[in-house]
Amino acid sequence: MSNKKFILILMILILGCGLVSYWRFKKFSQSLSGVSLPKIEMPEMKTEEMFFPEKEGYKEFASPDGKLKLKHSANWIESDQTLLEQFNQEEVVLKEAKILFFAYQFNFESQALAFLMIEEISSEKSLDEIIKDVEKDVTEKEGELEIINSERENETALIEMKFKKKMEPNFYAKEKIFFGKEKTDLVVFTTFEKDWPKFEEEANEIFDSIQFTSNP
Repeated sequence: MSNKKFILILMILILGCGLVSYWRFKKFSQSLSGVSLPKIEMPEMKTEEMFFPEKEGYKEFASPDGKLKLKHSANWIESDQTLLEQFNQEEVVLKEAKILFFAYQFNFESQALAFLMIEEISSEKSLDEIIKDVEKDVTEKEGELEIINSERENETALIEMKFKKKMEPNFYAKEKIFFGKEKTDLVVFTTFEKDWPKFEEEANEIFDSIQFTSNP
């Protein structure tokens, strides 16, 4: 499947969610006989601004326990997990993982798409076990995993890997792992392999901004 088809699916999903919400609101308003609801005027907005708003500044994410914090540019759009399946990103999410944050960014000018995820798993798994779990998931989906880089220093690890599937564009992922006493946190940045050079600098900025402590 080409990159354009993936991007088209994303636009359809976002537009579809908006239409469903509008339809539900309309049905609800019709059911309220005798109640006058205020009219909602939608501001004029270009298509690219509606789907991919460009915002200045930064936002900060903090895990519920306050142990993991990071900064990312404000033009990341938070979404639900349905997009993970549509864009074949399930492999980078371990089966027992809890997703704390999921967002995507689309560069309208360069037609480049990227995903940012923060996951939480139990502290029992080692770096090798995490890699084996990812490789197993990829293999089960008839894909191939290539580890570009893997290193661990004390309680922090860094992985760079490539996901290959027949008839689909390759994905590139950079992942930083923080091993805590009670749990392990994973910050994952993924994009199409051909688009990685466009996002590499921003990905590194996000990883450099991460603050992790076992005693918040």
